[in-house]
Amino acid sequence: MEGDYKELSNENLRSVYQLFENNSRFFSIPYDYFLRGTLKDGGLDLYLSLISFDPELNKPIAAFIVVRRKGVNEKYCFLKGCVVDKQYRRQGFGSKMLLELLRRLREKSITQIIYGPSVPEFWQPGVDIRNTSLYFFLRKNGFKTHKPVFNLTVSLELGS
Repeated sequence: MEGDYKELSNENLRSVYQLFENNSRFFSIPYDYFLRGTLKDGGLDLYLSLISFDPELNKPIAAFIVVRRKGVNEKYCFLKGCVVDKQYRRQGFGSKMLLELLRRLREKSITQIIYGPSVPEFWQPGVDIRNTSLYFFLRKNGFKTHKPVFNLTVSLELGS
């Protein structure tokens, strides 16, 4: 499985979406929003977006979705989302994928990767702090915290 990554495509998009949905504890997004934020995002970089499949089951087990934004900074890219299926965690899949991503980033002379806020087509402003496994995975691999982002909500029900 190492080094054998597929590109995100119309054929595997639904199964990759399901991988994200099955492994998200804190939020869910509709499929059409996932489609808009991946294949229909003009900044999606298919070479940098890595999808790892279990060859026996032919199902995705890990995914990194990466975009680049023209006009923002050509030396930057944004990691919109990354996930490793629960049953495959703590086996090195995420670390191997990150090493491959870093190798590909160097090929393209990209100097910085930012998790999350890939405006205008973003899913989340950054790592949800409740997602401690992702937070510590990224920290362990050199990502630094810069600014906290606060998502604010208000109830629109009368009397609240």
